[in-house]
Amino acid sequence: MSEALDDFQLGVNGTLVRSQTTINPEELEEIKALDPQQNATRAMFGQAPYIINGFILFKNETSGWGANMVYNVSGPSLALVVGGGTPDVYQQPKPTLDMNVSKVIRYNILATVRVKNILNAVDSQTYEFKEQSYTFQRLEIGRFISLGLSCKF
Repeated sequence: MSEALDDFQLGVNGTLVRSQTTINPEELEEIKALDPQQNATRAMFGQAPYIINGFILFKNETSGWGANMVYNVSGPSLALVVGGGTPDVYQQPKPTLDMNVSKVIRYNILATVRVKNILNAVDSQTYEFKEQSYTFQRLEIGRFISLGLSCKF
């Protein structure tokens, strides 16, 4: 491997999940009154069908520079189970990309810049009714930038 890459680390992981739970018979009867095609099972509450994480890290002790970039995304997950045959609400994927850059300055002072939600991902919950998707809740979080100074004693 090249010495030019000695200061870098790279990591990626992913998870695939298939899970379901049985719908209570009384609730299933109410649901089938509106949707006769409804299965007797649903996704497990809060369980995403996939999760992907990745990072790239740079750290050079000699120069005092460090940086990392982290990416995360989870698939849609059941966020709210609604009774009475009303459609359930799902949290939609919200891909996040965050970055930190730091520099050691003399006397062990560390200057840091952090940027969160670089992709400006939107937090969104939706439900489906008669093959049409509707927004239940939507929150535009925005990007966050912070500057910091710290000192090691």
